[in-house]
Amino acid sequence: MRIAILGNSGSGKSTLARRLAGQHGLAALDLDTVAWEPGKIAVPRPAADAVADVQAFCQAHDHWVVEGCYAGLVGTVLASSPMLVFLDPGVEPCLANCRVRPWEPHKYASKDEQDDKLDFLLSWVQAYYTRDDDYSFMAHQALFDAYAGPKEKLASLPDGSTFRYREARDMNIDTRSPDALLALLDDERANLLAQFGRVPVARRAERPDEGAWSALEIVEHVARVEAGVVKMIAKGGEMPRTATATELAGAQMTEGRIAAVRTRGVKLSAPDRVRPTGTLTPGMVMEQIAGARAGLRAAFAAADPAALDGIMFPHPFIGPLTLRAWVVLVAHHDARHAAQMTDVADHWLAAN
Repeated sequence: MRIAILGNSGSGKSTLARRLAGQHGLAALDLDTVAWEPGKIAVPRPAADAVADVQAFCQAHDHWVVEGCYAGLVGTVLASSPMLVFLDPGVEPCLANCRVRPWEPHKYASKDEQDDKLDFLLSWVQAYYTRDDDYSFMAHQALFDAYAGPKEKLASLPDGSTFRYREARDMNIDTRSPDALLALLDDERANLLAQFGRVPVARRAERPDEGAWSALEIVEHVARVEAGVVKMIAKGGEMPRTATATELAGAQMTEGRIAAVRTRGVKLSAPDRVRPTGTLTPGMVMEQIAGARAGLRAAFAAADPAALDGIMFPHPFIGPLTLRAWVVLVAHHDARHAAQMTDVADHWLAAN
């Protein structure tokens, strides 16, 4: 497992890195420790020396987590094809976290010295979205967009103690386990709604560009897809199981299919039956998505496992899927549209 974490100061990079290192036994590197001259804050080392140290760390460990705000150094890490996590909670949470940050003895000789530099840090964090340096939102977003490997952009850290490592190529989740599958569904839905929460309320019904969906339309589409899966499960319980073992083996959410669903670079056009109407009020949309999730949980819990694994329905783009695979698809479909929602939120936050 290899993970690179990028974001503004105070976004939660160190917190997430410590959590992942503890949970998975990963070697951890705070890029501040290689970017600056030892014992000197904001005095950069020669770039070649910092890059060499980062490369040596990655080569010395099979499993690691690297975190920092340096787009250039994180770019060096990406040569090892890690999972890239971009934390972007907005300025206010970052400022609040910086104000309560405990003493960092690897950076400052004392807590007093750290506090003396707080005002400068806060002004620097405040300018994240307007600066154009290596530590800015502009540089971070460009790096994130250009990276072709597995990646997630998050508006907040998960509330629970367990961070679910998301990677399209290797989810590390046994979705044959009902509990694991439900946890995956909940994690991806929480991230989608967190991104939706970043969209200014006054802009949620507005389309950011011609032909693009609004935030409310994205949520409506997700709800309609999920409600369709609920109907499949109900219908599947009454159907004869005629698929062969070979057909069923080919009707799973494989690594390639997961990547195709989660990656927005793979163009998929929604069929008319699940396209958003764009006519629902915000309250109606939120009621719809909550009802779809409640319906899916109930249908999944009540379904005969033999039907979940023995009945197939066709997907218009990736082929036939078992009912259980359709439930798995719902989680990855949420992830796809969480990324879309992130783009919508970024657009309106920049416009405001």
